[in-house]
Amino acid sequence: MVIMMINMKEKVNFSETIRAMQHLNLIINQYQTENKKLPAESFVEEQKPNLQGAPRMGDIVYRGKWIGPLDSRNTILAYVQKNYRGLLAKSGYVVLRLNGKVEWVDKESFKMQLELQEKPGERQ
Repeated sequence: MVIMMINMKEKVNFSETIRAMQHLNLIINQYQTENKKLPAESFVEEQKPNLQGAPRMGDIVYRGKWIGPLDSRNTILAYVQKNYRGLLAKSGYVVLRLNGKVEWVDKESFKMQLELQEKPGERQ
């Protein structure tokens, strides 16, 4: 019974994180349409408390200032790490790409993708 509850909690947490990232994508798209550029990190920080599913989301890393006009539409725009304890769920990252796609990426794949996309000075 306890294992079932933990797995259910993790499933809800995962779903809420996906929903929050999809909501963030809508906000970023609206900003881009109005301003013809990606929003600043401060704008994204202001939006976080209002995102649907935000309480279960965790810390979002937004990469907007590192993304330029020549970057691929598949570039990682924002991500949040999720560490699951359930038997059925694996730890990894919920990723928002520049093209608006929100997806789950396992830790190893994520780290390889981000390493290829990181700009000099990005990692602090």
